[in-house]
Amino acid sequence: MNTKQNTNPRIYISELMPTAQLRRYVPECGIELVRFSVGDTLEHPQDALARLKDDFPPETQYILHGPFLDLNAASWDEAIRSATLRRYMQVYALAQELGASNIVLHSGFIPNAHYIEGWIERMAEFFLRFLDECDGVMIALENCFDPDYAPLFALWRKVGRPNFTLCLDVGHAHCYGASSVNHWARALLPALTHIHIHDNHGWQSRFRNPDEHLALGAGTLPANEVLSILKQKSSLTYTVECADPKSVDNSLITLLNALGDN
Repeated sequence: MNTKQNTNPRIYISELMPTAQLRRYVPECGIELVRFSVGDTLEHPQDALARLKDDFPPETQYILHGPFLDLNAASWDEAIRSATLRRYMQVYALAQELGASNIVLHSGFIPNAHYIEGWIERMAEFFLRFLDECDGVMIALENCFDPDYAPLFALWRKVGRPNFTLCLDVGHAHCYGASSVNHWARALLPALTHIHIHDNHGWQSRFRNPDEHLALGAGTLPANEVLSILKQKSSLTYTVECADPKSVDNSLITLLNALGDN
């Protein structure tokens, strides 16, 4: 397994489509691996690591999408927090082995299921504990069902560690956020290191799950406006999260044009 850290690319492609289709984006783009976001895989990672050697060339650069199913870093239950910490420690070990530059973790906040009161304090306590053990990889906390950016920003400031940052998922902000995705981008920019790129039709989507993961331009997300805001921070990296090559290619064209890389 290649563990040498080369110059990291600015753009990654999510592992949401078949490996044979993903290979053609390497090495110009890195890969955001999702195979290690599953608990059973983290329990027995060797088979997945062995397949990875065959799936991508040794120079491939990785970001890891961490586990999220059934986990809750802000749980009131110590047993659940401990299980969450164990999974995060497992994915951290894999990130070190793979030379990954970044681990993306979901915030885990679910409206109408979790109370925001005390959430920031419990999350900060958890991540300070985690970061005391794992300080060699950047952690980027991603908004998912979060309706408001303010608790995420407050959490970032409260943790106050250089390797604890935020990942803005523009698609999630567009369909689950209570304010515009442009507002999210402006407000969170100081805390951001990584961006997830995909489109949808917002909360007005005709689908029960509005998180459609479309190509940029195929939904109603104001892609050029939000990318114009994000490009002010030149250190940001991006992952295109679409499930077919045409959607990835169209999103890459929009992204590269907006960033001035074409």
